[in-house]
Amino acid sequence: MFPVMSEINLFTSFAPEYWHECDGSLLDLNSHSALYSLLDRYYGGDGRTSFGLPKLNASALVTGKGKQSLLFGISINGGYPMGVDMSGSVGTIKLYGPQMAHTVPRGWKYCDGQELSIADYPDLFKAIGTKYGGDGTTKFALPKLNAASLCATKYPPKFVIATKNMEDDDTFLSLITLFAGDTAPNGWAFCDGHEYKMEKESELFSLIGSSYGSDARAEYWTFALPTISTDAINEGSVAPKAIICLKGRYPSRPY
Repeated sequence: MFPVMSEINLFTSFAPEYWHECDGSLLDLNSHSALYSLLDRYYGGDGRTSFGLPKLNASALVTGKGKQSLLFGISINGGYPMGVDMSGSVGTIKLYGPQMAHTVPRGWKYCDGQELSIADYPDLFKAIGTKYGGDGTTKFALPKLNAASLCATKYPPKFVIATKNMEDDDTFLSLITLFAGDTAPNGWAFCDGHEYKMEKESELFSLIGSSYGSDARAEYWTFALPTISTDAINEGSVAPKAIICLKGRYPSRPY
C-alpha cells in the first residue's frame, strides 16, 4: 500500500524517496498539481507557478537527546486521499496536510476531542476506551491535539486518527507516529528511550545511530530510541504517545 498524498510522519534521519522534508520548500505547481490541489497556498507560494510545503519543527517533541535529529516528512507522490485508504492500526494518529475537511481519508477522524458513538466505532473504542472522555456506555471521546506549536505558518496541519484497522506491511523501519492506546501494535515500540543491542537491531541502528543515546561500555553496544513527549501538542487531559516501527521496510534515500 502506498502512502496517502500529503500525510505527514516523523523520521529519524531522512525523508525517504517520494517524501519531502517539511521544511517550507516551494515546489513547482505543474510538476505537483495533485499535491497542490490538497495544500493550495496555505503554506506559501504564488499559486501560479509554485506552492509551499508546511514547515514543521520536531524538536519540541524530543525530551531527551537528539532534538535536531528528528524530522517531519510529507508524502508528495502517494495515492489521492479520496481514492485510497491511508494505512494505520486502529488508534494510530498521523498529521495530515490539507485544511479542507472533505479530504480526510476514509476511516479517519480529526483529533479534535469530539465524541463518537461506541456502536458506530467499536474497534476504536476497544483500543482507547474512555481514556480521552465519554460515558463509556454510548459515547467515547477522541484525543484533542493541535500542531500549532510545531508549525511556522498560520495554518498548521491537523491530526487525524484511524477508526479501524488499515494495517500496512510496507511501513518504513524507524518511522514514528502517534498512538492513542496503551499497548503498542505488533512490530512497534513506544518512544521512551528504551535501549537495544546494536548487533541484534543493526538495520534500525543504521537509521537511528547514537543520536538519542548509546552505551559502548556495556558488554554489547547499545543504542536508544528517541524519548518523545506529546505534551506540546496536547489540548486534552491525557496525551497520546509516540511509537516507532521496529519491523518495517528499509527506506530508500531520495535521488
